[in-house]
Amino acid sequence: MTQKIYVQVGITAMREPNGERLPSVPMYVEVDSLAKTGLTDLENEAIANIAGFFAAKRKERELTRKRQKGESACVNSNL
Repeated sequence: MTQKIYVQVGITAMREPNGERLPSVPMYVEVDSLAKTGLTDLENEAIANIAGFFAAKRKERELTRKRQKGESACVNSNL
């Protein structure tokens, strides 16, 4: 028999009718398998997506800085 794998996906807490909070309870989902990284396929996909986003933003910032340096060099050469 295969062992079931559960991954915590969040925490939830309910309230009593008078508004007081009840203890927090972790929420889990059952997954078929984990990758070598210990993450699910969905988590690995999310990491790849966000890494691509951050890489694009970094490249955009670098290009902006290069343009700004080029403009400041032109301004200084006119002095």
